Amino acid sequence: MFMLKISREIKNAYKNKNILVTGGTGSIGLALVKQLISCKPKSIKVLTNDENSIFDATNIIGENKLIKYILGDIRDKDRCQLSLRNVDIVFHAAAMKHIDICEENPFDAIKTNVIGTSNLLEASILEGISKFVFISTDKATNPTTTLGASKLLAERLTLDAGTYSGNKKMIFSIARFGNVIGSRG
Repeated sequence: MFMLKISREIKNAYKNKNILVTGGTGSIGLALVKQLISCKPKSIKVLTNDENSIFDATNIIGENKLIKYILGDIRDKDRCQLSLRNVDIVFHAAAMKHIDICEENPFDAIKTNVIGTSNLLEASILEGISKFVFISTDKATNPTTTLGASKLLAERLTLDAGTYSGNKKMIFSIARFGNVIGSRG
């Protein structure tokens, strides 16, 4: 997979931080975890609902004392809360990402992409994280699909979380990705 050189400024932003990456065993999440390792964080928690992907990620990255894999689902509010204990920064990449699957399973797409994001945002506010980065999609622009609509709603929740939290020091941001070569979504 293509790897970018990370600037010193960015590395310093994550150095000695406790980071949670949801969906951290997916194509985008795993690439992000690999990059974060080079920033020398204090720890990286990877939350995923796929046991096999934890096994695969461990084989790809290798044993790393910085990384703790957590088997859980963002649809589970309590699991979100527990996963966020002692976390400074959240990268939220967990989602249903396939257009056809979201169209055929709209209830699950909403539960994961909207309610799951809401669970994570609420837990992040309660835990007082400093930064929350939501990984979205270009499909959220003028959505015509369940995927796009669900990601747009999750974006709106993320933007509103800053106001909702009442904490001006908490940063909530969104990164919209287009089609990514080699990704699974």
